[in-house]
Amino acid sequence: MANRLWPGAEEGALGKRLGPNDGDIAPIWFTVVGVAENVADDGLREEPRELIYYSMVSPDTDDGWVTRSMTYVMRTEGPPASLAGPARAEVWGMNRDLPIAEMQDMETIVSDSTARLSFTMIALAIAAGVALLLGGIGLYGVLSYVVNQRAQEMGVRMALGAETSQVLWMVVRQGMTVVGTGLVVGIVASLSLTRVLESFLYGTSPNDPLTFVATSGVLLLVGLLASYVPARRASSINPMEALRAE
Repeated sequence: MANRLWPGAEEGALGKRLGPNDGDIAPIWFTVVGVAENVADDGLREEPRELIYYSMVSPDTDDGWVTRSMTYVMRTEGPPASLAGPARAEVWGMNRDLPIAEMQDMETIVSDSTARLSFTMIALAIAAGVALLLGGIGLYGVLSYVVNQRAQEMGVRMALGAETSQVLWMVVRQGMTVVGTGLVVGIVASLSLTRVLESFLYGTSPNDPLTFVATSGVLLLVGLLASYVPARRASSINPMEALRAE
């Protein structure tokens, strides 16, 4: 609110006056005495609203404000639940008829606010894990098939003097070429599709560089592992057996 009404430094709002009432009603002027941090009043997934905090009793009116309910926030050093009883005792010590509707710790409030989002993200994480596993198995299967089909060729190469490391690198390079191509295509597609997930994110952007780097690293690692196993088998081919099979 302060940034919208008085752009620039938040301190510029101090001492300014507000007259919230419109129309034919004469405005009641209030002086700004402080600027608070934004509050996620509608949940973590919603943008903070513009809010104004008024004093409980205004000196500009005869009877002050009338409120139907109040919310108090307590900062604790120990378990919040341990202060539930003393908090009730303090309130009822002032007025036994004051009702206490609900007491919650902040972790519960945040957890309830993100419960549906958490379930959705867990489901997406499971789906992503299954896709990663299937992709690794698929790459391993394809390379294993290629190695079997080219066993004689690799035997001839080794019989003609090719080093084990050369054969190993040849198969790994083929696998990583597939992984690298898929990774480039996937990143380009992700940059355009991550906007769909923007409503599910909190505290990070859809195109967070760290997330893309970490995900790419995991995919490369899985691809390298899926390529290495068939490559290792290819490099251990006995040239004489391969030539005899030919």
